[in-house]
Amino acid sequence: MHYCIFRAPMSFFDATPSGRIFSRASTDQSAVDLKTPYQVASFAFSMIQLLGIIAVMSQVAYGRFSLFLFQ
Repeated sequence: MHYCIFRAPMSFFDATPSGRIFSRASTDQSAVDLKTPYQVASFAFSMIQLLGIIAVMSQVAYGRFSLFLFQ
């Protein structure tokens, strides 16, 4: 979005009110701000789940699991 605005010809800025440009940019930024926390939380939950699986596997099948990791 920013790339398109920065590369736009001067006639675009003459014809388009600055409020419309700022409104569109703020809408896009709002979408990013609202989606980012959920994506980070989902990633963190997945990593915690993966570490838990690895911990359980290492306790249950220590010999075979260590051979799997260090081959």
